[in-house]
Amino acid sequence: HGRVSMLAVAGYLTTAAGIRFPGAEDIPDGLAAFPALQSTSDGMMVLYQMAAFFVMAEICNRDASEVTGVKPDFVGDYRNGALDFGW
Repeated sequence: HGRVSMLAVAGYLTTAAGIRFPGAEDIPDGLAAFPALQSTSDGMMVLYQMAAFFVMAEICNRDASEVTGVKPDFVGDYRNGALDFGW
């Protein structure tokens, strides 16, 4: 969570400084970006892609108790058997 938070802060500070992707110069920074994205069809596609990514990330990172044949060792055990480093 720390690395993701640091990346989010770096991205926020970059957009607050006025650095934008080409074509997105008129999109405001911060939470004001959501209404601006909702006002265009391209912006709605960006929001749909974000939502699809969040759903897939939640599905792929589910708790081990929901995986058939995997018994979690403790509450919040997210090791689902996909990677085994022998720990």
